[in-house]
Amino acid sequence: LEGIRLLTDALQSQAHFQEVYYAPALIEGNQAAQTLLAQLAGLGIPCFACATDLFGTLTETITPQGIAAVTTMPQLPLPNNIV
Repeated sequence: LEGIRLLTDALQSQAHFQEVYYAPALIEGNQAAQTLLAQLAGLGIPCFACATDLFGTLTETITPQGIAAVTTMPQLPLPNNIV
C-alpha cells in the first residue's frame, strides 16, 4: 500500500502491517505522514527509512507521497450465495 490515505484506512481497518518504508525527504513538513509514521512505529511495526530514489522504485505512483507499507491480504469468507 502506498500513501497516507491508504495506510490510514488500513490502520483503521486493523490490517496486519508487516513493515513500513518511508522517504524522510518526501514526508518532511507533512504532519499527517509524520503522525502516521509515529503511530505505526508506536505499534511496533518495523519502519525503514530509505533514500528518495530507492523509495520511488518501491511504488508504482508517479509522485509518491513518501510512505508505503507491506500488509497481508485479509482472509474474507465467501458469500453463501455463490453457485
